[in-house]
Amino acid sequence: MHVLLAALPLFLLSPIEVTPQALPAKGKQAAIIKIESPGMYRITAQSPEGTACSIVDHLRGPFRHSGISGKENCKMDLLLDAGVYKLRLRSPKNGRKTTKIEVKPFEELNRSSVRLAQGQHVSTDLNPGQQASYWIRVDKRRHVLLRVLGRTAGEVRLWRDGDWVAEIETRKEI
Repeated sequence: MHVLLAALPLFLLSPIEVTPQALPAKGKQAAIIKIESPGMYRITAQSPEGTACSIVDHLRGPFRHSGISGKENCKMDLLLDAGVYKLRLRSPKNGRKTTKIEVKPFEELNRSSVRLAQGQHVSTDLNPGQQASYWIRVDKRRHVLLRVLGRTAGEVRLWRDGDWVAEIETRKEI
């Protein structure tokens, strides 16, 4: 079994469609997001007044919220399947500006496959919206220790053979 330690296989960078890309920053609004390939995406909705958002899909309904209307803009990093999503927006009722919506795939820092050997240590600095993917080989069922360190360490995903997200048991220590 090969396991890819990443949020997005290297070969999956996709076109994204956001309709509309800008809306009045006033009251409740909505936009549609179409994603062609699964992966990690950074979704933002920004206005000078502060716009909150919720992401909705056909199966789960609303499943993630970010921002505070009138105070803080929406920023979400999400692992999303290919499909259509609705982005519900909430801005102050008397807002006068525009909310700009952006959806971007995470930038992969490793341009080619990097395979880690047993006991190998790797240090990579990641900024928001970036990811680093590594391959490890696990020949038989056993415990594998992966240590991810960082004050703001984000999401870690294991992909089985680069195609399926594997269920893993994780533990956070502070």
